[in-house]
Amino acid sequence: MKKILISILIIGVVAAIAVGGTVAYFAATSNDVTATVRTATVSLAASDSGGSTTIFDISNAFPGNSWTKDVYCTNTGGAPLWVTPTWAPTASSAAIDHDMTFAINSVTGYTGYQSGAYLVPAGGQLVFNVTLAFVETHLDQSALEGQWVTYAGQFHGSTLAP
Repeated sequence: MKKILISILIIGVVAAIAVGGTVAYFAATSNDVTATVRTATVSLAASDSGGSTTIFDISNAFPGNSWTKDVYCTNTGGAPLWVTPTWAPTASSAAIDHDMTFAINSVTGYTGYQSGAYLVPAGGQLVFNVTLAFVETHLDQSALEGQWVTYAGQFHGSTLAP
């Protein structure tokens, strides 16, 4: 009789555990899971140390002159950018654009470099030290008088590596 009572007690305990676990399983709840994606802003600004976008404004130039200046390229957006600088004459009154050279002497502020592009972090600033030079020319003085050339520096920014 004692064995029967112990067996019934054990069966009752096992049944209570099974029913309680099943009830708990069916009564379980979970929290909603959400995902929020926000895109970054992409913005790039270039200027000289005084904030002007006209980097060089030169008058009375003659062959042999050169001018050096820092150009500040600031990533004002919220994402890192790969910045590729290009310099080219955009307008000219004569062929003197062939007698001008533009060179990047140094670059600071970048965190990576690949295929001519500089990586600048969000809020970061690149400083390009550049030189514009009027090299010796094949033109005589009378052909040079009153001539002009306009150069444009462009900074192309991309979030994709080149």
